[in-house]
Amino acid sequence: MNVVSETIVCVPHWGDFTDEELVREYRLFNDQRCFEELTRRYRSSLAHFLRRRYSLSEDQIEEALQAVFAQVWRKLDKFDISRRFHPWIYRIALTQTIDLLRKTRRNGSAASLDFPYGLDDEKGTMVDEIEGREDDPSREIERFDTIVAVRQALVKLQPKFRQVLELVFFQGWTRQNVADALNLTISTVSRRVSRALEQLSFYLFSEHPELYRDQGTSIICPCGA
Repeated sequence: MNVVSETIVCVPHWGDFTDEELVREYRLFNDQRCFEELTRRYRSSLAHFLRRRYSLSEDQIEEALQAVFAQVWRKLDKFDISRRFHPWIYRIALTQTIDLLRKTRRNGSAASLDFPYGLDDEKGTMVDEIEGREDDPSREIERFDTIVAVRQALVKLQPKFRQVLELVFFQGWTRQNVADALNLTISTVSRRVSRALEQLSFYLFSEHPELYRDQGTSIICPCGA
């Protein structure tokens, strides 16, 4: 009797892999399916991010996405897999989009570049920020990351603490003005500001240690107050 030996080949299900595991597999085996899976995972979310944040046309979004994934492909070997992939690819998306916005502005396109960009949406637009900064997108990326982190942390503060912090640091009110407007004593305002900064510091350190590590306590007061 002949015995037929069968070899079972396990085909990996890329959907079960984390982003970081896909990067590792891509490096080890140069398996393009890993890169294709990363592209599949992030194409829609990046397109939504660009559409909502930068008011780009669909053609500009597609152009930006092509640039983003080309850059990801070039830099994948340099990605630190001990860190999270998600913030890394969004930083690349921001860099490529800034370049696109610069190019669009130089060419005189009618695309809307005047979307709000700041802790206070009335403080300026992306064009203002780009024109007033060094020609180094890493500086803008760092500021963008800080803005997002602080916004996320602010919403977690108790309302009475968030209120005084926003008035003092983001609206530029004096503590006396805050005290008068809220019918509080200056000492109460000062205590609430102090407590708000403690809570904000805790949230930032807990959820964004990489930013906190790089910028220290200065991240708590991004407006420089």
